[in-house]
Amino acid sequence: MTKFERTTQIWSALAFAARNRQTLTYEMLARLTGTPSALLDELLAPIHSYCQAQSFPPLTSLVVDGTTGMPGNGYTAGTDVPRLHQLVFSFEWIDFVSPAPEQLEAAGQSQLTIGEGETSLNGTGYHGITGLEGRAGRGDIRRFFGAISLGHPRGLDNEQIDADLAKEYGDTHENE
Repeated sequence: MTKFERTTQIWSALAFAARNRQTLTYEMLARLTGTPSALLDELLAPIHSYCQAQSFPPLTSLVVDGTTGMPGNGYTAGTDVPRLHQLVFSFEWIDFVSPAPEQLEAAGQSQLTIGEGETSLNGTGYHGITGLEGRAGRGDIRRFFGAISLGHPRGLDNEQIDADLAKEYGDTHENE
């Protein structure tokens, strides 16, 4: 298994943990994925960069030290970790396809980081979309259900749809 295939495996474990509103210790993640603990920071970095590039909450914030319950020393996504956990827990990870190893490799090469003293919109150090904005802002088409009313029911009336299409294709729109 390549480094970035392993990183994709870690992504899946973290997305599942987020769905279940859980954190994972470094030791637990190492045992789940068969990865030596010493390599986890190197494997988590591309996930962190990918989340930043996609404006996703910092999924890597869920990996914590077994003693302190906080992310490790190299963690840079923000200091309000409980708030970050809430952002990660409320994000609909299931609505998004896990990134391919190549995508994580590209993100790892860019190594986007938040600079010291840099501020964010929500005070967490996380610069992406939050809470309801996350669910409504990325790929959630449900927000459009019922948004437009034509004043008459059409739904699945294929004959009416065909008639409307034929009318539009036949109209030259010269009178407009």
